[in-house]
Amino acid sequence: MKNFELKILENADDELLEDISEYCHETPADRVRRLTARKYSGADTSASYETGTAEKYHRPIWHRILSYASVLLLTMGICAGGVLIFRHTQNAPDDPLDELSENITEITSETADPLTETVTEFIPEEKQYIELELYEDIPVLQYDLDLSDEENDGLVAVQDLYNRKGVDRRYYMDRLLTSDAENLSDITNKSYIRHMMLNSVDYFDEAEGKGWFEETQVEFKTDLLEQTASEEIYYNGELTEEHEYHPDMPPKKDDRGNIVCSYQPDTIIRYPVDNYRIYVYGGEKYHNFRTDWTNLPMASNVLFPQDIALSRLADFDAWDIVGTEEMLGRNCAVIKGTYQSDEFTVYTDIETGIMLKCEEIRPDGTQRINCGLYDLDVIVHED
Repeated sequence: MKNFELKILENADDELLEDISEYCHETPADRVRRLTARKYSGADTSASYETGTAEKYHRPIWHRILSYASVLLLTMGICAGGVLIFRHTQNAPDDPLDELSENITEITSETADPLTETVTEFIPEEKQYIELELYEDIPVLQYDLDLSDEENDGLVAVQDLYNRKGVDRRYYMDRLLTSDAENLSDITNKSYIRHMMLNSVDYFDEAEGKGWFEETQVEFKTDLLEQTASEEIYYNGELTEEHEYHPDMPPKKDDRGNIVCSYQPDTIIRYPVDNYRIYVYGGEKYHNFRTDWTNLPMASNVLFPQDIALSRLADFDAWDIVGTEEMLGRNCAVIKGTYQSDEFTVYTDIETGIMLKCEEIRPDGTQRINCGLYDLDVIVHED
């Protein structure tokens, strides 16, 4: 093996210094003169100092070897440390600061401004309404078809009634309440009132109250969504009948075999179109009733007054809306007209179609109909 020439290391600094000095504006000799002049300022500087023969200083060789070894060890340590840190980072869990940031984000979203959340969550969807059928003078239908024919009789499943949309009540209520005397009884207002009386069960969810029918009194309660109902009938203050209905009971039918109240969720019931509610079947004239799902034999006459609407309001030329009046805390349309020479007056809640009072007088002055409500607590179905 060749001996390592240490003299190379000994002269390395001097050669480097000489190379660098070529690019300096001030040579080492000039720098010595300037520093000497500054140090001995005020002294005799006329003497010339020979600097060209100054002896160069050489550090011990072992210092240089130790310095290079230190640099080499430091470099190796840095590299080894970098490798260890890299491996540790690869296997380390997620940065706690990132987790903290995620937690803060979650907390911020959970504690967002309540007003902003409310606006975002409760923005109502665009409401869907059915079209109000304006009255048409349609000839009485000759029904030679089976009334249970779904295609021809508008039958629907009972559960669909709960989700069914009605007409835009707010629009027609405002229109009726703000109409002047000349337009109060126009075709639109009349069609609306008739529609509400024909379909009142679409516009309230629960009803409770007391009423009268001639000399008979009734106390009732019905929940259309739960299909539960109860009714107590009194005559001269004495309880004479009680009725209670719940979903487990079988369907109730009238004398013709038509279902008048049903509790089975898959039962198909009749929902006829407003302007096609009168028909002739077997030479006899009939009213095409909707299934009565108030489940109240007596109170349904005022809660679901489709019978009065089909008979007394069938001829639009025979009655008028003469005004509006408040009764039992409800805004009512006051209707006056004639039916088979009788004079009748009806008070109908314009928001639900419930009939609050009905009086009909024969030409001789005797009463044909006298019924109404003493008290009413109703929960209106939301559009």
